[in-house]
Amino acid sequence: MDKGNFEKAYENLNMAKVLDAQFFDSRSEINRPLLEIKDQFRLEQERQLKIIQQQRLEQLEQADKISFLQRTILLVGIIFLIIVGLIYVKYLRSKHKAEKELIRRNKELEIKKAKELLELKNKELATSALQLVEKDELFGELKDKIKGNQGKVDEKELNSFIRSISVSSVSNWQEFKLRFTDVNESFYQNLTANYPQLTQSDHRICALIKLNLSSKDMARLLGISVESVHTTRYRLRKKMGLPRSANLEDFIAEL
Repeated sequence: MDKGNFEKAYENLNMAKVLDAQFFDSRSEINRPLLEIKDQFRLEQERQLKIIQQQRLEQLEQADKISFLQRTILLVGIIFLIIVGLIYVKYLRSKHKAEKELIRRNKELEIKKAKELLELKNKELATSALQLVEKDELFGELKDKIKGNQGKVDEKELNSFIRSISVSSVSNWQEFKLRFTDVNESFYQNLTANYPQLTQSDHRICALIKLNLSSKDMARLLGISVESVHTTRYRLRKKMGLPRSANLEDFIAEL
């Protein structure tokens, strides 16, 4: 290398500037096409990036629409299920209420039929009791007639027949009591449980009162006077502790 050759160095420096301007300066005719290509590439990249961003934005908007639609469908489904559930619950309540009402009516009908049947059987018992009264009265008249004809009838046969009539009366009453107890199963149980101090005679009066027999018919059936029936009824009220305002027939009918 030549030393101290300033002119040569100056020329080389200028040459370097010229070459730099030609190959690296953007204003150079040689570099201009390259820079234009570079700009086009950059613009294309920016355009592609904008397209991608636009597509991404559209995808996000579409996803938002789908999400909103899904939420809307879910909300509508939930509301629909709630409405269906409420309708079903209302239907079940209505059905349950109707079934309860039907059961209540059937129960009332059964109770009514049972009461009617009980009343019918009690009427039959009352009729049977009156028939017993008539039979006992007929037997009484027959005993009186037989006693009046003792001279014409064998004494042993007469006593045997009188005893059979008496036994028949007791047997008839026992049969009546059994039939009454069978029809009014809980009557004596309630009577004994609530009023253990009552006697068998009191039970008999209570049974006849429940059959709604008159004092006269009771007197005929029991073989006592009407006054005795009234006295027995009065004592019965005292044993039961009933006030004067209470109706004995209604009270016994509820037992």
